[in-house]
Amino acid sequence: MKNCVMQLFLLLLFTVVTISADEIPSQKNPVAFLPEYVFQFEPVVEGDKTFHDFIVQNKGSAALKIGKIESG
Repeated sequence: MKNCVMQLFLLLLFTVVTISADEIPSQKNPVAFLPEYVFQFEPVVEGDKTFHDFIVQNKGSAALKIGKIESG
């Protein structure tokens, strides 16, 4: 009985330590946040230029570096 209680205590302790470790950030990371992922352009005449600004916010604690942007 005493052994069973000790095993249960150790299992509970291990679970609490594991959950707590997941909540502690191990390092500073950038987190890109885009309030708007898609924009649908209205029809335009061929050859005309259209523009739209996408806002990119860094919600992380390290510098966000954008290396490559592609349109789809």
